This record gives sequence, C-alpha cells and structure tokens, in this order.
Amino acid sequence: MKLKGKMLLDLTPVGGRPESCEVQIAIDDGGVAEDFQAVLPGLPAEQIDRLLSNESLPSNQPMSGELEDGRRFQACISMITSCYTNPDGALIVAGSFREVDFDNAAHVEVTPHEWVFKLSNFRLRFGDVATEKPRPPGLPVGIKPGWTLDSIEFEVGGRGWRLTDDLFNTWKNIAKTSLARPVISGTLRTAFRQGDTPKELEELAQDIADLLGFALSRSVNWVSHAIKDGEGNTIRGYSRSAWTTGFNKNGFVPLDNFQRFTLKRFLEGAHPVLLENREWYSKTLRMLVQGQIADILEVRMSLLYMLADRISSFVLGKFESAEIDPELKSRARKQEFVAELHGVLSKLSPNWTQEHTDSVLTEIKRWNKMPSFVKKIQRTCQALGLPAPDPELLRPRNELLHDGELDPGDTGTHEHYLALDWVVLTMALRLFGYDGVYYHRTKGNEPVKLSDHLVHGGGLSKP
Repeated sequence: MKLKGKMLLDLTPVGGRPESCEVQIAIDDGGVAEDFQAVLPGLPAEQIDRLLSNESLPSNQPMSGELEDGRRFQACISMITSCYTNPDGALIVAGSFREVDFDNAAHVEVTPHEWVFKLSNFRLRFGDVATEKPRPPGLPVGIKPGWTLDSIEFEVGGRGWRLTDDLFNTWKNIAKTSLARPVISGTLRTAFRQGDTPKELEELAQDIADLLGFALSRSVNWVSHAIKDGEGNTIRGYSRSAWTTGFNKNGFVPLDNFQRFTLKRFLEGAHPVLLENREWYSKTLRMLVQGQIADILEVRMSLLYMLADRISSFVLGKFESAEIDPELKSRARKQEFVAELHGVLSKLSPNWTQEHTDSVLTEIKRWNKMPSFVKKIQRTCQALGLPAPDPELLRPRNELLHDGELDPGDTGTHEHYLALDWVVLTMALRLFGYDGVYYHRTKGNEPVKLSDHLVHGGGLSKP
C-alpha cells in the first residue's frame, strides 16, 4: 500500500536548501517501507538540470517526515531510481529507503495483483488500445476527459501483457537536453499468478525489451519491476542498473506501429522463435541495436558484416558437402603432394618455409569446407526468400574488419551502409518469419511490406 505525507529533502549538494515536499511511501506486506516518490514543485531550472544530470542526487542521506495520519518517520535514502520533470514542471524524484523508523507502524495485509515493469526509451507511434485520460484540475462536470491511444496489448509466454507509452502526449514538452539521457518512459504490465517467480518474469520482460529494442532501433531495457495490489500500491519492488543509452541515440525505427497491431503481431510471432534459442537471439538482437546506433559509421558497418556472417551460420548450419571436391582433404594430406607443392612454392623465394606451405594448404581446405563470405550470405538470403545481394556490397568486409577502412567502390560510403543495413535488417526479420509492414530509407519515405520484396516462390516462413 501507499502512504502519503511530507518529507524534508536536502538539496544543498546542488546549490539549494532543504525542501519540504509531498511524498508517497510504498509499504511492503511486512509493514516495511521500501520505495518512495517525492514531488518538488517550483525549483530553479539550474537545480533541476543538475539533478537530472545525476551529478549530485540526494542519495545516502538521512531525512525525516510526517504522514497524513500524524505519524512521524525517519529514514535514509539508499538509492535514487529515477528523476524527471512532469508536464507541470515539477521535479519527480523516486527511490528507495533503508533504516526506516515509523511511530507505531502497523502490519498491512495485501494481495498481489500484477507485475509492473518500467522500460527505458520506449516510444510508440500510436497504440492499439486507448487509456482514459485522468481528469485535469478544474474540468467542468459533465465533460469527459477523453482517451489516448497510448498502449498495445499482446500475448507472450502464455500470458497477456499491456505496454504503455507513459509520455505519449508529452514528448513534445520534453527538453532536447533531457532526451540526450535515458528516458524511463514505458510501463509493461501482466497479471500476477500464484507460483510466479521474479526470474521467470524478468526473463520474459527481457525478451520483450530485446525485441522492442530491435523493432524501435533504441536501447529499450527494463530497469525495475514491482508487484502491486489491486489499488496500484507497491507491495515489493526491485531496481537494477540496466544497460541503456540516451533516448535520442536511435536508428531508422524499422517496426513501429505504422499500422495498428504491427508491434503486437511482431512480438507474438517473434517470441516463440526466440525461445527456441534464447541466448543466441538475445545476443543477436542487442548486436543489431548496436549496429543501428553506433556513433561511427565504420563501427556500424563492421557490426553489420559480423551480423550477416552470424545469421548466415545460424541459418545454414554446418556444411556437410564439399565446396570443391569431397576427396580434396584426403589428397591434401598425402606427403608426396605436400612435398611437391612445397617444392613449387619454394621457387617463389629463398625465404619460403614449410610453415608458409602449410598455411596455403590450410586455406585450400577452408575453401573446400565452406563457401566464401559472399556465397554464404547469398545462400542465406535465398533460404530466407530474400534477393541475393550484389557481391560488391559484401567484398569490402575483410579490409574493414582488419584495418578499419571502408572502400565502397563506385557507391558512396553512406549509400553502401544503407544497402548493407537493409540486407541485415531483412535477414533478421525473416529469421522470425516476418513479412509485414516495415520501414527502411532505401525503400522510400513511407513504410512498405516486406512480402513485396521477397523472391517469388522462395524462402522460409521460419528458418
């Protein structure tokens, strides 16, 4: 449950003074205070900027306060979990307590109702389902507050979820400097079930965050979760230091809700595939996000070439047949052939050694064992129903990965990057059997259907 009251928050570390502020304190089922949320209106802009920059947040300091029922309390702030401004300009500080001492604190019986996860950097073009807006102060009686299309609902892991863009109507009011930092902007909910464990729910929330990060080309991640009762009061919660980046560090956003239910269909279709090899897909999806948001174009390209190879190895599996000759390996082992080859190659230079000859033989065996990088990617695209990429798009890979230099040939560097990005993006989408609406700059300024770019009669619905 939540208790309301006032507390004194010391802002002297950021050039302020102790401020009396409204506070809500979450009490767990053992009567212990865990989380709090404080509202500080009317602070100078420079203090808000310093607080939001995480330079001197008021953590690990004692404070005191009084509840609405008259009880006083003392506590120490152990952690600040979020700090942001609301549309009215008030500063919202949320965190957790330790060493809490209440006067006459009572045990409170509560019943778990739902799991609530907070997500970083989630933004929705528009939702599938609407949420009723809260009644603004002063709204005349009889006038309905209205609804906002800020949420999607879907089923993942055998349970229903509701995902809401908490800032749906307020993104335009957020300062650009604030968007350079991670924004805690999404709420992911699912009903509490008897037997639920944090590990199970955390894994499912991570699956959803990884898929959303790839779809929205942002570092979407879950940063905290709580179990709440039927009135929305926190029973217990957990926060973690999750990897994320600034909100404004993003790519092209390939899969937003360009049409209603786009994200729902993607999440529901992709998750069963992901569960077939959770570890591989999780790493691949995170690498895809890095390939979309890295600061240096050559770094993006290096990751994209690596991902093309990684996805191809996954799709094609082990190569059972020889590329040149099934008997080549046994012939290359014969001592008379090795001696003859070494004799020929030794004519190139007096400095030629047996080690050089052995290296040549190793390379020949590798050519026979697997296709070249170009052929490997082309075969994978064929298996996934995609057009085979131009060999010239794939040939700069070795020089880039070894020397960090990109020679795009006749095309410009940026055009080369866009073409490769499209190949890797569509390979990843086809891994999940996706053929619906998506966006990429190489296909114009509007979303298009991936099914329109598939090779007729080819491809797999799933690899």
